[in-house]
Amino acid sequence: MRQDSVLFKTEKGQDEIAKRAVLQSRVLRNVLLLVDGKRNVKTLRELMQAISAPEDALEQLLALEIGPVNLLRQLGR
Repeated sequence: MRQDSVLFKTEKGQDEIAKRAVLQSRVLRNVLLLVDGKRNVKTLRELMQAISAPEDALEQLLALEIGPVNLLRQLGR
């Protein structure tokens, strides 16, 4: 994942924030809350370290299909 990529929540991720249906991990939920469509990967990883989130938290969210995606990838660029 590129450090300068700006990430945003998927539709499933937005639903998870609203409904709290999938994530059992409080830490992963907190990481998902950090993803706002403005912060890049580097900044997110710094914030994740500050809250003691696992280094692979973004990848875990991606695997669940609720996690962050790169806007350019969504647009096919």
